[in-house]
Amino acid sequence: MSLLPNPWEGPTPVSQEQPGIVVTLRLFRNIHKHCHTGTYPYELLKGRPDRVPFYEIVGRGPPPKDVSGNPGDLYIDSNHPFVVYIRNNVEWKAWNERSGTDGKPKRIRLAPHPNLVDRYLWRNKRSLNWLTESTIKETGIYPRTSSIDPIESLADLFQHTRESMSAVGSSSEELAALGKRERENPIPSPDILDPLNYKKQKFEDTSVNQSLAALKRYSTVSDEDFADRADGNIEIASVRHSQGGRAFNLSSKANELTAFIAEADEARISAEGKARFLIVDPALDALKTEMRAREDAENKISALETKLSGLLDAKEQDELARIVHSQKNVKERRMHKLKQNLDKNDLSRVDTAVQITILKASVDDLTAQNIETEKKFKQASLALAASDSSLAKLRSKIQELLESDG
Repeated sequence: MSLLPNPWEGPTPVSQEQPGIVVTLRLFRNIHKHCHTGTYPYELLKGRPDRVPFYEIVGRGPPPKDVSGNPGDLYIDSNHPFVVYIRNNVEWKAWNERSGTDGKPKRIRLAPHPNLVDRYLWRNKRSLNWLTESTIKETGIYPRTSSIDPIESLADLFQHTRESMSAVGSSSEELAALGKRERENPIPSPDILDPLNYKKQKFEDTSVNQSLAALKRYSTVSDEDFADRADGNIEIASVRHSQGGRAFNLSSKANELTAFIAEADEARISAEGKARFLIVDPALDALKTEMRAREDAENKISALETKLSGLLDAKEQDELARIVHSQKNVKERRMHKLKQNLDKNDLSRVDTAVQITILKASVDDLTAQNIETEKKFKQASLALAASDSSLAKLRSKIQELLESDG
């Protein structure tokens, strides 16, 4: 089956309905190879197959109709209290709800990623991200049983973005200016902090610029997030775009750009220092070996679980076959016994019918005999009557004879 083109490599979402939305492209490292098997429908990022991208979009009000989003994208309604929408494979769905009439916030459960296994939405220090269950459990939250309320965390995360949306309505000229200042003050790529991808070389400004150039196709403005390393989740880019057509406060914009430049310089210096520290760190090889060993162990455990699952399935199939065979034998015995009973009933019915026929014949014989007896009784009665009459006549004659003799 051919995969779909990666939609996050295309143009950044814009909205005519909400010109001031802030779009941030985030990526997380997906070290579990089986997460993509048969579920992830898109081509992986070229050169970064272990990174999964998603957009974080901040606006005011529900998701605009002209921003359809991609599976796994987030939309944050920054009108207090904040509401987060998750783009599933069909539409935007609210993750949490606004407070009820009693003023108490609604409680929610962790939401799974629409296309990846063992990925749940929750706060990852400086942003929302798709984290593994084990990472979330380390915070004392159990995704399958816990009810949690993210309202305060959402307010903490997105209040600054909301204030920026109020103060800045970026036009194309602003974005061009920001891109120019960014190129003059590049921010180092966090790849130099990844021991598994690290190569022993000096990290000069040219290397930093090359790392930043790799992210240009995502953004004209980027601020790197070095915060999370737990469970292999590394945010490698935070790309913020702000579209707008209304006027903005130039002094506020200048102050914001000045602060951005200072933060960029500080981040670059900090990154270079950490990179040099990694170069001279004598425990680097041991750390790399340990991390590789951990990944190998996880792969072996996964293979063992798959094998065990297959064995359990075979055992369950044997048990099921045994149960089916046993039930079949019971059914056959019951059918045989029922047939025997039916045969006995049929024989009993035949015997009963014969007996009824014989009985009917006997009744008919008795009836005929009764009729014949009645006839004979009538004849005997007539004969008796005649005999009585003859006897009476004889008596009368005898009486006459006696009288004549006297």
